[in-house]
Amino acid sequence: MEKVISKGEVIIEKGPFINLDLNFNHNTGPEVREKARNFILNDSNWNMKTFSWNQTGGNVQVKLIGSYDKIAVTFDIQVNAVGQMDISFQTNGQPDGWLRESGVKFYLSQKVDQLSWKRKGHWSYYPDHSFAGNTGSTALYNTNQIAYGANPNQSWNLDTHNYYYFADKGALSEQPLTNWAKGMKENISEYTLSNGQTPKLSVVSPDHSLGCRLFKTADKALLMYVNTRWDYPEIGWGDYCKTLDVTPNYGHISIQF
Repeated sequence: MEKVISKGEVIIEKGPFINLDLNFNHNTGPEVREKARNFILNDSNWNMKTFSWNQTGGNVQVKLIGSYDKIAVTFDIQVNAVGQMDISFQTNGQPDGWLRESGVKFYLSQKVDQLSWKRKGHWSYYPDHSFAGNTGSTALYNTNQIAYGANPNQSWNLDTHNYYYFADKGALSEQPLTNWAKGMKENISEYTLSNGQTPKLSVVSPDHSLGCRLFKTADKALLMYVNTRWDYPEIGWGDYCKTLDVTPNYGHISIQF
């Protein structure tokens, strides 16, 4: 889809695209200092094979079949008259390994600048302004950039640049995301993006099965990742790790406008 309009404004620039990120090898111990050899599916390699749709009352069903190189993909999308979009996906032919992320991603409008969430955390209580408490809200951007080597005058959550430990290309854009905005929120029930006080879209998950995060590219694109499965294989040498196989790979997400 391109230029998805809700209430007169473009909310989604394009999407959904499959998000698939895996490690071919499972580094442990000292080897974790070097990033594991990984595979990330490139959305520019998408090739559509068949497209069909039908309308029943106020509901539209779309079936989309295509591939990313040798990885076959099926999308089943349903949009109803009250502004809910349900997306189911399945892939076949993907390489196997240790899963990092699996789900879908969207390119969003630059007009959204606020994030709020509700989720089912591991604990019933989190300190105020914790990185990913059971509830939270934050602006996506912060104009106060801390210079390299300067004494920080704000919480790490609000930083937009990480000079030493890690960096991302989005920090080179004119409006880099804060750590708070781009950090993944696991097990969400609602993940809402808005412009001021006006909600633009919400990812909803009554069973708390989804994890959502934002990402900014160096060329200013704002991406939303909605993951149905995720893991952290690089830390599996001593910390909690699910050790998820990539196959089978499928999922379902719901978005409300």
